[in-house]
Amino acid sequence: VSSTEAYRRLKQMAKDVGDHHHELKYFAYELHSKLYLDSTSKAHKVGIFLYRVLSDFGQSLARPLAWALLLFVLTAMIQWTALAERPSFPHIEDGWQLSCKRESDQMNPYGAIARERLNAALIFLPLDKTEPARVSTCLYGDEGYKPFWFRIVNDLHSLLSAACLFLFGLGVRNRFKMK
Repeated sequence: VSSTEAYRRLKQMAKDVGDHHHELKYFAYELHSKLYLDSTSKAHKVGIFLYRVLSDFGQSLARPLAWALLLFVLTAMIQWTALAERPSFPHIEDGWQLSCKRESDQMNPYGAIARERLNAALIFLPLDKTEPARVSTCLYGDEGYKPFWFRIVNDLHSLLSAACLFLFGLGVRNRFKMK
């Protein structure tokens, strides 16, 4: 009997007696053991590895939130770096500056980046439908034209944040033994 099969049987026994904690534990062991099987495809192994790293097989509440926060900070830094005006060599001590592209807009550009990141991270936001247009106008100019690679960063941020929120919800479900 392979270790994967043994863990599957232990998981089923734990489920049969209503031991939710051990059922989840043996499920994690079962998935982890599949990483070492030759019959497991590479794509499946990558999925198992990501499931383990991002959420400890659905048992962690902190990991998905930490990954979502790290993703937020990383994409905000990428965006700030791309949008900031770099000083020329003789004025390097002035530091990088970021300003709203439209003078009449009273929006803080750092706040605009944070809002754009939040809108990407929490796909059910914004509550105010005009906010994305105001943020785009501030960050990218009057037309609000967002460069292609910014759209790719936003889409990836949205996708990965949705996955992190799903894994957080899975952790809540598992923690409180919801079916």
